[in-house]
Amino acid sequence: MSTKGKQTKAQKAARMAELERKKRIKREATGVLLIALGLFFAASLYVDAVGILGRVVSRVCFGLFGVLSYVLPLIMLALGVLSISASSGKGAAFSTFVLSILALLCILVLLHANARSAVESISLLDYYVDAYQFGSNLQKGGGVIGALLAYHVHCPIAYPFVDRYADIPSLCRYSNRQANQDGRQRGSGKNRRRKENAI
Repeated sequence: MSTKGKQTKAQKAARMAELERKKRIKREATGVLLIALGLFFAASLYVDAVGILGRVVSRVCFGLFGVLSYVLPLIMLALGVLSISASSGKGAAFSTFVLSILALLCILVLLHANARSAVESISLLDYYVDAYQFGSNLQKGGGVIGALLAYHVHCPIAYPFVDRYADIPSLCRYSNRQANQDGRQRGSGKNRRRKENAI
C-alpha cells in the first residue's frame, strides 16, 4: 500500500509539473505575441513604417481609442513583459488587468467628454460615427470606446443634474446650500417639538 501511495503521489506531482510547464509556455507565448503586436503598432502609429496596412491600423486605432492610441503600443509591450515574467497567472494578476482596463475606459470617457461635449439634437449612432471620424481624422478625443459613455455623461435628458451643475465649484456651493437648508429644517423641527412639549 505504501509503495502504491508513493507512486500515486509521484504521478500527481508529475501531472502538476506538466500542467505548470504548459501554463508557463502559454504565458510566454502570449507575452511574445503582445510584444510583437506592440512593436507593430508602434511602427504603425509613430513612424508609419508598415505601409498601407500600418496606415489602416493607425486610422482604426485612433477611431476606436482616440488620443490614447499613442500609448497603446507601450501598454502592449508592458503587458507582454509582465506576462513573460509572471510566476503565476492567478487571481491577483487578472484583477490588476481588469482594474487597468476600467481605468483606461474612464480616461477615454473623460477625454472624449471634454473634447466633444455637445450632443444636443444628435442621435446616439451619429455621435459614435462622429467620435470615430474625430479620432481617425484629427487624432483627438477618446474615440468610439470613449464615446460609449461620454454621450450619456453629457445628455441633459439622462443627467439633468450634471447638465445644470457642470463644474466643481457649483457642485460644492449647491452641496453647502443643501446642507444648510437641511440643518435649518432640523433645527426648526426641534424647536417646534420643544414648544409643544412645554405646552
